[in-house]
Amino acid sequence: MSTSILAAVGSGGIVGFMLGLLGGGGSILATPLLLYVVGVTQPHVAIGTGALAVSVNAFANFASHAIKGHVWWRCAAVFSALGVLGALGGSSLGKAMDGDRLIFLFGILMVVVIGGGIVGGVLGMLLATRLSAYKNILHRLFAALIFVVAAYILYQSARQAGAHQSLLDPHVVFDGAHAPS
Repeated sequence: MSTSILAAVGSGGIVGFMLGLLGGGGSILATPLLLYVVGVTQPHVAIGTGALAVSVNAFANFASHAIKGHVWWRCAAVFSALGVLGALGGSSLGKAMDGDRLIFLFGILMVVVIGGGIVGGVLGMLLATRLSAYKNILHRLFAALIFVVAAYILYQSARQAGAHQSLLDPHVVFDGAHAPS
């Protein structure tokens, strides 16, 4: 088996496992894994590929929970309807942006989310009277994994920015085109 096939199999397994175990998390790992482990070279292709993979994995997770009666249907319908609208808006904006810049912004978002999660986690630990040691360990491992992925995305984006131009340049907004001076 080739290295790229093994990378795809392993990465897909991680994404599916995280989605099945926690109901989320795999989706935030899919794009970085496709870009930096599997070897997809175009950010927009990685995003689209990850979206399909995550939706199939999420459907399998949903089906197993629906069979057990673990779905609050009214809430799920509202979340789904609004999520579809958000996904359409976000994907339209994302497709209009330069892929490298989009991945850089994704890395910043991951760091911000993890920072908020760490602060919330510390406060939660201070206030909680009963925490399961097992859940606590899983949450810490997941937070550490996301932080490492975010740091790697920022590192790769900064490295590529040196080869191209600054990702923070306000004149490079969409598709790498320069705004009029």
